[in-house]
Amino acid sequence: MSPEFGRDELIDWPSVEAAWGVGFPRDYKRFLRHYGVGSFNDSLHVFAPAGPDRAAVAAATEGLAGGLAWLREHSRGGSGTPPYPAYPARPGLIRWGTSIAGDDAFWLVDVADPDAWPIVIWDRGMTEWITRPPGMTELLLQVLTAPVDDQAMSMIGSAPGRPVRFVNEQIVNTLQDPWPDLLD
Repeated sequence: MSPEFGRDELIDWPSVEAAWGVGFPRDYKRFLRHYGVGSFNDSLHVFAPAGPDRAAVAAATEGLAGGLAWLREHSRGGSGTPPYPAYPARPGLIRWGTSIAGDDAFWLVDVADPDAWPIVIWDRGMTEWITRPPGMTELLLQVLTAPVDDQAMSMIGSAPGRPVRFVNEQIVNTLQDPWPDLLD
């Protein structure tokens, strides 16, 4: 996978981490430094953290808290009931990705070391929460290389033998079609 525009997308990590009150996993920071924000095959999206000010972080965490509250209310105690609140509660969830099928990927902020944060996935299709070992890039590798039935998150457009392409959102925002061969 080649980075398209990621190398020039700089995040002021000290300011962002100060606003959040926590560090972020090293593999995530390396991924964003190399590839930037964008999506795999227009199906699996990786976000940058809100910031660098506390107001942006508050808006992001309040938005997530509202979404989790809605799920909690509508799940009525079933398997779709969120197992954790949004960060800054401890343990709490920070969202870092989503799939086109509505699956969401979070870190579970439960210890001081961000590299030890487990991944929590909301599997919308199965209406369940799945906890995975730490490592965002390990999860991405698994999702991008596993057979569709074994994927941890839904990847529409992924199929055996189909190349995986990551496109930075700077390209998507130019209104070009970065996915001309997805439906071939």
